[in-house]
Amino acid sequence: MVANILAQLREQWNIWIEKHALSARAAWWLGAVSFLESSILIFPIDFLLIAILLAGAERWAYYAGITTLWSIIGGIFGYLIGFSAFEGFGDALIAAYGLEQAFETTSVWFQANALWAVFFAGFVPIIPFKIFTLSAGVFQAPFVMFVAASTLSRGIRFFAIAYIMRRYGASIGKVILRHFNIATIITLVLFLLFLLF
Repeated sequence: MVANILAQLREQWNIWIEKHALSARAAWWLGAVSFLESSILIFPIDFLLIAILLAGAERWAYYAGITTLWSIIGGIFGYLIGFSAFEGFGDALIAAYGLEQAFETTSVWFQANALWAVFFAGFVPIIPFKIFTLSAGVFQAPFVMFVAASTLSRGIRFFAIAYIMRRYGASIGKVILRHFNIATIITLVLFLLFLLF
């Protein structure tokens, strides 16, 4: 039941992206959806960012900046939901998307290392970021650490995607869309190797 609803929503999301990526208010939509993606929506914002950049990547840093800023603000909103309104709203949101198991997984990660849990979640879209923003509030992760880890991971992710789009163009954008999870994991590994060496 939930899987069918999510499949229909995903199809509607793709149609919506095609319509709004080329609109005069694309930057506004990018900011609004970036906010919602970190706190309420289930679909990654990267697809809208890539669609906008496919139309013209010369302002790649501008669009990556909008995505990063509003994603962080949305993450803070998600944190506040988890911190103060999880019972009744946050838990209902998780149940509506059928993400109870994902929430249980994040609780284990937060108990092991909250900093790395937020950083990893902000970069790799295996589990929706909003699960981690809600979890950070529920488990009362240090707020400054949460914002710092979110800023670093989301910034690296969105600026890397935007730069790659600017550098290599539409063909690489289509590859990223087709193999999104793999592409973000490879980018994370390359970034960590860069830091280590």
